[in-house]
Amino acid sequence: MKILTTGATGRVGSHLVRQLAEHHHVAATGRTVHPRTQGLITWHRADLADPQPWTALLGDVDAAFLFPAFGHTQHFIDAATEVGLQKLVLLSSGAVNDTHNSLIKTVHAEIEAQAEASGIPTVRVRPTVFMANDLAWLPAVRSGTPVPLAYPDASMPAVAEQDIAAVAATCLTQDVDRDTYELTGPRSLTQLERLRVLAKHTTGARASWTDITDIAEREGLPDMPGPPGEYLLKNLARSSLAPVPPSEDVHEVLGRAAIDYSVWATGAAAQPLDDAR
Repeated sequence: MKILTTGATGRVGSHLVRQLAEHHHVAATGRTVHPRTQGLITWHRADLADPQPWTALLGDVDAAFLFPAFGHTQHFIDAATEVGLQKLVLLSSGAVNDTHNSLIKTVHAEIEAQAEASGIPTVRVRPTVFMANDLAWLPAVRSGTPVPLAYPDASMPAVAEQDIAAVAATCLTQDVDRDTYELTGPRSLTQLERLRVLAKHTTGARASWTDITDIAEREGLPDMPGPPGEYLLKNLARSSLAPVPPSEDVHEVLGRAAIDYSVWATGAAAQPLDDAR
């Protein structure tokens, strides 16, 4: 089986490529990759903003994983339709389920609609907040400086990027029962609880933090400007009042429990500083 992946060097894509290449040929694409062949992996430099390469790249694959670039998915889906792609796994977002409107919800819902309109058999993978987002805390944790937290009591079941990749790999290579999976970690933890776990595994010291809720409400999140930051801030506010419950979808697809935050933090703590940024 040959599978194409977009975003192949990202947090999810890099894990997905490694997992797929254990048994399958992979056409791994990214904007900055160096074209080469590495075992069962063939690396291609390709940008979703460029419509030119996708018909050729998709022409000899059995399935594809789409990590969407906002505003640049329709020509990829058109090319996949043209070549008769047999399966598409789309990395979407749990924001699609929100009862309130946001740009993040609108964009992901539009991309899901594009895939559905194409007629290509599609599996939608909708993760909640990524555990990998917490890597932004590592430099401060390692230096002992306070980590700025908005809504430190916001409780969400963050999901490991390794689990997102594993679910995507299963959906790409096997028949699954549903066309949509909501991915979370196994339990909800507050931001402060996650920070304390990460600090314990990184330095063994007690985490230092400062509450920036009031500042963030006035000026936005300092490390995440624009619509993504606005969306996250609203979610933090809501989940500080009512914890987001975990789903069982990772367990359903993989036949094992989702990776716990403490297990993820052990691996994250060992990352070089440059990889954590």
